[in-house]
Amino acid sequence: MGGGYHRYGAKLLLAEVPREHGQSTVDGFIREFDLGTLFGFEPGTQFKSP
Repeated sequence: MGGGYHRYGAKLLLAEVPREHGQSTVDGFIREFDLGTLFGFEPGTQFKSP
């Protein structure tokens, strides 16, 4: 699950969330789904869509 394709897909999804819901929602997702352990994402990271 923590592989490259999954990590890239998660980054793409998290890049879209702040547009409608804000950075606090992104941080909540990172904590709730333990994305720090899976992918190394930290709360406060701002993801950019390509």
